[in-house]
Amino acid sequence: LAQALALQGQQAAALEMAQQALQLAQSRDNVFQEIEVLRILAELHANAPGMASAAPGTASESPALRFLQQALKLASDIEGYTISEKLYQALGREYARLDDYEQAYWMTLQAEAARDKLHDQQVFSRANAMLLALSSMPATRSNAGAAESAKSPLPQYASTRNLAPLAAACART
Repeated sequence: LAQALALQGQQAAALEMAQQALQLAQSRDNVFQEIEVLRILAELHANAPGMASAAPGTASESPALRFLQQALKLASDIEGYTISEKLYQALGREYARLDDYEQAYWMTLQAEAARDKLHDQQVFSRANAMLLALSSMPATRSNAGAAESAKSPLPQYASTRNLAPLAAACART
C-alpha cells in the first residue's frame, strides 16, 4: 500500500504507512515481513525527491542505505534463508547512487548468485515433482502403455533415482 501511495505522489503518507508496517512486523516478530518493509522504506527514500539526504559518497547519511543494510543484516541472520535478488539489487543501486561502485558491483554479483540459486531450487523442485509423479504410476500397465513408456526417457530416471539428468532436462524447458 505504501508503494501505491508513493506512485500517486503521496510520499509522506507512504512513509507513514511503511513505518506503521515496520512497527507491526517488529511487534509480531515477523522478520520476513520486516525485511520486505525495510526494503520498501529504502525504496521510498531513494526514489522520493528530497528524501535521500545524503551527499554523494556519504553512505552513513543515506537513510535508504541504512534501511537496506538493516534488512541485509536481518536476512543474513536467518539460517538457510536465501537473500532475495531484489534486496541485493536495491543495495547495488544505492551504492552506485553514492558513488561506491565497488560495493555496487559486489551487490550486483550477489543478486546474480541469488537469482541462480533460486532457479536451481526451482529446477530441482520440478525434477522431484516429476520423479514423484513417475514413482506413483501403477506398476502394471497394458502392453500399449508399456510400449509408449519404453519410448520415453523418463522411466529410467524413476528406476535409478538419478536426479541430475532429469534436472538438466527440466532446466532446458
